[in-house]
Amino acid sequence: MGAMIATPAFNACNEAYGWRTTLGGLGVVLVATGIIAALLAWLSGARLAAPRVGTTNSTTGSKGERPAVLGLTFFKLAGTFFFAASAGLMVLSQAREIIATYGGATTLAVAATTGLSAAIAAARISGGWLVDRFAVPHVMCAAHALALCGGLLVTFFPAPVTAVLGLGMVGVGYGFISGSTAAGVALYWPPADYGRVAGRTYIAWCAAAIGLPVLAGYLFDMTHSYVAAMMIAVAANVTGMAAALTLPKRGWRDSV
Repeated sequence: MGAMIATPAFNACNEAYGWRTTLGGLGVVLVATGIIAALLAWLSGARLAAPRVGTTNSTTGSKGERPAVLGLTFFKLAGTFFFAASAGLMVLSQAREIIATYGGATTLAVAATTGLSAAIAAARISGGWLVDRFAVPHVMCAAHALALCGGLLVTFFPAPVTAVLGLGMVGVGYGFISGSTAAGVALYWPPADYGRVAGRTYIAWCAAAIGLPVLAGYLFDMTHSYVAAMMIAVAANVTGMAAALTLPKRGWRDSV
């Protein structure tokens, strides 16, 4: 929702007041929302009870042990998420410029970017819904495959319409992975471990967000084309598909 609102608002603010004012306003909003979130967490008084000893670990098949927070399953899940975020952020961070480079008007670029944010939000919710009905590795592999097809479409058929369609496929695939990652944490670990596991898992997104948008912009500056960036995104999706298929089909939640 924030990205949907911010895309047209940032564009209007940039045109009216310049990018410095836009970034300054964004900083104020981030500080304000951070303070509000901290106050709400403190006022809620929510606490999680310690898990019972002797819980069965269906991921490993052992009894009397809780699933390891930083075990093999964690690294597989985080790796799958990292590759999805790498492909998604490599492309989606440049969505407006990609559409414009392929001949799309500014209005189309802004509208498409806003629509992409809405599609990603819907896909995140859908990713959790899918994990409730299908195995995590199957959902994540299919999501990577969808994003892969979108990346190939943008690469080999460079036009405004195909760029919007391909970017939408990349965004929806990334959204599915994001939602299924959160649902996967709930499937593989008990509720009392959810916060610590999810927090560590989303470091993978942070790692991708720090480097991949910068790399995409750098490659465009060097080559005046997004083909290299798209090929890296495609490679990330292929690797993500392979990583997804190594995840367990069953987890802690299936044993209770």
